[in-house]
Amino acid sequence: MKILIALLLLFSIPAIAQDAGPAKRQVAAKTLMAYEAKSKSKVAEFYNYLELLTDSKLDTEMKTQVKAQAKKLFSDEKKLVVDVFNKKQALVTLDALLQAAASQKEKYSFTITDFKPTRAVGNTESWTLHYKLKYKNSAVVVEQTYFLEDVIKDFGTQTQVVTMAYLGNVKLM
Repeated sequence: MKILIALLLLFSIPAIAQDAGPAKRQVAAKTLMAYEAKSKSKVAEFYNYLELLTDSKLDTEMKTQVKAQAKKLFSDEKKLVVDVFNKKQALVTLDALLQAAASQKEKYSFTITDFKPTRAVGNTESWTLHYKLKYKNSAVVVEQTYFLEDVIKDFGTQTQVVTMAYLGNVKLM
């Protein structure tokens, strides 16, 4: 009988928790620091993918795979990024930038300096990343969002909600 009661309690707790409604994300300070530290590596990873795409020696299949990996750093392809391949440095969609990178005739190299992530007090879901992007004979000062989002992922036969970090829109400063 005690086992039956224990099982009923065990299975009823998740049901009660599901009825609690949307709650503000509670993230430990160390976890937030880890996400913040990871923000610079995500930005660097993105520009490394752009460098690869500008390499004329890379075959079409590899360029397709590189584009797919770059897109995974963002929550969707409609995010705006700076078109470093256009002298006007306009903001374009992620997909348009990746296409422009793949069509370059010469290899680019990108350097990120003055990187500073800023999180609003009490905000546990997004940061503003400030950095300078240097390439060729140009440089731009960038402000970019970086945010956490809960995503449903399949792990074999089980489904879990996982917190993912993504790069967001860019704004030129």
